[in-house]
Amino acid sequence: MERMAVADFKANFSTVIDNVRSGDAIEIVYGRARTPVARLVPVTPTTEGGLLGCLKKARFTLNDDAGRTDR
Repeated sequence: MERMAVADFKANFSTVIDNVRSGDAIEIVYGRARTPVARLVPVTPTTEGGLLGCLKKARFTLNDDAGRTDR
């Protein structure tokens, strides 16, 4: 993981964001002690609509009694 001072982060914000979007993780450090204050990591994409949302294009067939709870 790359470490970057706050000043460098501010000066190169757009480039840093592009690097994170492409999969890199970057730790932001502060002061002479280079104390970690933040970590930028790529967001894991989610699918709108939950589990069934990810199956929008899937094709499947259910039996006539599928999902019945009256038994």
